[in-house]
Amino acid sequence: MKSNSSEADRCASFMKALSDPVRLRMVECLRAGELNVSDVAELMEIDIANASHHLRLLHIAGLAQTRRE
Repeated sequence: MKSNSSEADRCASFMKALSDPVRLRMVECLRAGELNVSDVAELMEIDIANASHHLRLLHIAGLAQTRRE
């Protein structure tokens, strides 16, 4: 049985992104619907810069989408 390395890489990226408790909680917040960075920061009780950093890592891993207004 031959494994697909790109699939394994994608899975590892997901797992790495979700290994941080803050990002895991963010995913739970985002499951309820679309939120902006300020909303996430407020819900998580963290500063906007920290929320933005974690959301960027989730986006890079393919676990969050961005939209600019």
